[in-house]
Amino acid sequence: MNFLFPNKENLDPILREIIDLSKKLGVDYSDLRYGFYKSETINVRDNLVEAIDYDENFGVGIRVLVNGGWGFSSTAVLDKANLLETLETAIDIAKASSELRVEKVCWEPQVAQVGTWCSSIKEDPFKVSREEKMNLLLDSTSNALQQDGCFRATASIFSGEELKWFLSSEGSDITQRIIRTSPDLMAWGKASNGNVRTRNHQTPPLTCGFENIRSADLVGNAARVGSEAVERAEAPFGPQGKFDLILDPANLALTIHETIGHATELDRACGWEADFAGTSFLKVSDLDNLKYGSKWVNVQGDRTLPNGQATLGWDDDGVKTNEFPIIEKGIFRGFASTRDSCYLEKTKGLGKACSHADSWSNIPILRIPNVSLKPSEGESAPSKNDLIKDVKKGILIQGRGSWSIDQQRYNFQFGGDAFWEIRNGEVCGMFSDVTYRGITTDFWNSCDGVSSKDYWEPQGVRNCGKGQPSQQGQQTHGASWSLFRNIDVGDAN
Repeated sequence: MNFLFPNKENLDPILREIIDLSKKLGVDYSDLRYGFYKSETINVRDNLVEAIDYDENFGVGIRVLVNGGWGFSSTAVLDKANLLETLETAIDIAKASSELRVEKVCWEPQVAQVGTWCSSIKEDPFKVSREEKMNLLLDSTSNALQQDGCFRATASIFSGEELKWFLSSEGSDITQRIIRTSPDLMAWGKASNGNVRTRNHQTPPLTCGFENIRSADLVGNAARVGSEAVERAEAPFGPQGKFDLILDPANLALTIHETIGHATELDRACGWEADFAGTSFLKVSDLDNLKYGSKWVNVQGDRTLPNGQATLGWDDDGVKTNEFPIIEKGIFRGFASTRDSCYLEKTKGLGKACSHADSWSNIPILRIPNVSLKPSEGESAPSKNDLIKDVKKGILIQGRGSWSIDQQRYNFQFGGDAFWEIRNGEVCGMFSDVTYRGITTDFWNSCDGVSSKDYWEPQGVRNCGKGQPSQQGQQTHGASWSLFRNIDVGDAN
């Protein structure tokens, strides 16, 4: 694969010389990432193109390990003199870190990794004209606005490309290309009494091409989204009390992200990460012991998931990506870890390949991988309708809404985007607002059914924040429609 890095041919000998020089200067380990990032977002409101944002940036980040301490520095000025200065700065920082560290960085060596990897795409989003994209969005908002009571509609298309070239003192030489796309459509509806509510067509952001935008069918779904926004505005507030819940994949994606994804980051569990959104209720001693959920709950971490947002060939430590169990039949089995943190899990090796930097200008940190609730298997696997028929008094929730969770990922509250009453196995009228709340392990132990693979969807998040300076991450959280019993529900009024 021939990836179009800016000026790569001229930089190639210089960057290799930087790695060679770092070894001569006595570092224990060094790597560099030459990154090129490109993004385009087109936003439409009603019948107007509101904004077209386009950005390109590239540069080199250099990381070194000296006497058990990390040092990192980056630059966008890619001449030899400046790159040498950047290396010297990284070494100076590493030496200072080694004097202040509590313990040495544990860094298991690995054999050189050499290869290329590219997202699977059918249609390059940057080769689709802006005119076509704008017309698609304008047709979508127009269809939504034709529904009585729908008074506003917005739509957007995001396209992103990331090129990464990784070199290390161990001899690794890796090039990767990641393409991400994400469509969005939202409508505002107004009831006869003046109440206003929204409805979102929450299609998954994925690492694939413009085919993701086409399959979302924003134009075809716009009328439904507009009419459901009005229906929600006209609907009564939801009830309060204990109810069974049927949750769709888009709603579960955020719940998985917050109550499992962040909770099972090894750095949070060990107190390495506390400053940005807290630690975790989990302890290393909970491995293979804690009953995280019911027998229905099987959760997988997977950086090889086809079209997953956190999917690539190697992580930013140069470790080959993999999949691993997080929860098996309700029992907690594994943390997300990196090459320099996996020893905390009392395991040898290179970790779970969860190291990621959102830019060439940032140091890699531990990030959530793709984390998904596995569907039920076999002939007895229930359908969505089977789950609904098994509910006498409940609520069906679609999509994401408001959310809140404590600093240990234990006590939470989640909303949604659309809500319907379930009575005696039948879906009835709509509610305007519902929230559900609980304790992480109680909630997952209340799971009493997960539908089959026919209902599994790769939903996810595009804006997971972590670290200081803050970095943005993207993860896919797949799930099937699932049933939870006796959950505490409020009306969110």
